Amino acid sequence: MSSLDRARHVAGRALGDRDIDPSELDGLVLGITIPQSTSFFGVPTVAAQIGAPGISGPMINQACATLPRHCMRRPQRYRPVEVRNS
Repeated sequence: MSSLDRARHVAGRALGDRDIDPSELDGLVLGITIPQSTSFFGVPTVAAQIGAPGISGPMINQACATLPRHCMRRPQRYRPVEVRNS
């Protein structure tokens, strides 16, 4: 399974668990540590696969710190969402 497939799966499940319609999204951030051959168009690809075609956003590449780096980038734009590992 590629990291983009995993991102699609996790994002789709997280949106479904929270009853968030993907068409309500206006942007997407993808954090990726190791670029893969399928990751060049990573953000619009994942967006389309989760049901939010036509949106894009940054792809942040930073080993071992993609989430904190994203959180530092523009924290005021995003509402907090509970994250659960299961």
